[in-house]
Amino acid sequence: MTSPTSARRTRSRSRILAVDVARGASALPLTLLLWACTGCSGGPVAAGSYSDVAVLFDAAALSPVAQALQRSLQVDAATSLQPEPLFRVDPLPLGQLGRASLYKNVVVLGLVDGTDAGSRELRRWTAGRRLPSLANGRLQRAVREDVYARNQHVVFLVGTDATAMAQAVERAAPALRDDLERSSRARIRVRLLSAGHRASVEARMERQGGFQLGVPAAYRPTRSTLGPQEGGVEIAAVDPTRTVAVFYTAAPDPAVLQDRDALLALRRRLGAALLQERLQEAGGLTWARADFRGDSTLTLAGFWESEGGEGGGPFRTFFVYDAQRRRLYAINALVFCPGMDKHPWMREAIAVAESFRTLP
Repeated sequence: MTSPTSARRTRSRSRILAVDVARGASALPLTLLLWACTGCSGGPVAAGSYSDVAVLFDAAALSPVAQALQRSLQVDAATSLQPEPLFRVDPLPLGQLGRASLYKNVVVLGLVDGTDAGSRELRRWTAGRRLPSLANGRLQRAVREDVYARNQHVVFLVGTDATAMAQAVERAAPALRDDLERSSRARIRVRLLSAGHRASVEARMERQGGFQLGVPAAYRPTRSTLGPQEGGVEIAAVDPTRTVAVFYTAAPDPAVLQDRDALLALRRRLGAALLQERLQEAGGLTWARADFRGDSTLTLAGFWESEGGEGGGPFRTFFVYDAQRRRLYAINALVFCPGMDKHPWMREAIAVAESFRTLP
């Protein structure tokens, strides 16, 4: 999102990128949120948003658990200057299973020895499986894909006592949010790449850049400088704009991953050189370890602004070291979508970024 001082600016990064990438673009903007599988067989397709979660339960005693889960998952995403929900959660009675089949994510609540329909449903799908524990054993979780609909992630959450479950949900919420995020990104990536990918662009990155990155058909290369010691490439989709950029530089010592000043300097320098942007450092930059490709990865988060001041928005940068080539990589996800929730589009950009691989 642009800074308050940029609110009156009318030119946008999306317009700039549209000059390079809009020709021939065929993907409609709603395909991220409303998608139907046209070549698949079997039951319905979950056609809603990856931000939507249906919480199904039958026993009245589990209503407080559903409400606690709703509060815990609907936290504000740190992707905007304005609060926005990470997930939109709808508690639903189990009798509305047909409605829940449209949700990309479903959580089913039940009790180990419960006689209600929800508990029976849980036992039906988890029988014979060892369930990992959450919140010091007060909750157990099982995960299944495509139970009620295709392209759907289903979490079965079980406990021995409804009151204890409601109290444990807040503690378990970070693990549940991570689970939903990882699954959503994986399904988004599969959907985007299965709709087509730009093999010639991917081959050039491997040949000239020495790394792999999946380039969905909806994304086009916009900037590229692939040298033997240092370089970068950006791919972008528009309406709204979301981009993935990979920077790299020679780094003989893997200890560079511990030097945040060096990492920030790389992000500033190559971001300005390749993307013609600067970091909005007055608004604050955040370092954290975040899940990236299944690994805990040092990550920089904040807001960028174009050099010309036409637009800006949130970014995430993931730092990866390649010991084989002695290179430091910065894999970046950026979005520009004024007036819209940022997190769904950032989720997509990160999903594409997670196709990054170093070559053996």
